[in-house]
Amino acid sequence: MYSFLLEKNELILKKGMATIQKGENTSIGALYLTTERLAFVGYMRPAITSFCWLEVPLVHIDQLAEKKTFFLLDNVIDIDTIRGDNVKIIVQNRDLWLTQIKQQMEKL
Repeated sequence: MYSFLLEKNELILKKGMATIQKGENTSIGALYLTTERLAFVGYMRPAITSFCWLEVPLVHIDQLAEKKTFFLLDNVIDIDTIRGDNVKIIVQNRDLWLTQIKQQMEKL
């Protein structure tokens, strides 16, 4: 259902269902943390999603922040990139995702 090409020697470290918001576009799909990047593959239903693919190289992440949905749910990762993009990712176990992303960023 979800797939994307891995670079040579790149490994998938974590996968989970997610909702991504970039600008006014929102998409539901699968989020992957690899040894090199965060990759999102969305559902292929245009009525629900405005985009179906997004990747953020870990070396391009400028800031990671914890956010909440509706000021209540601790489930949003807010990412600012060195290119000035902002991406909000809604996931289960946000703190675990953040820890693993930061650990992998430190290795690069």
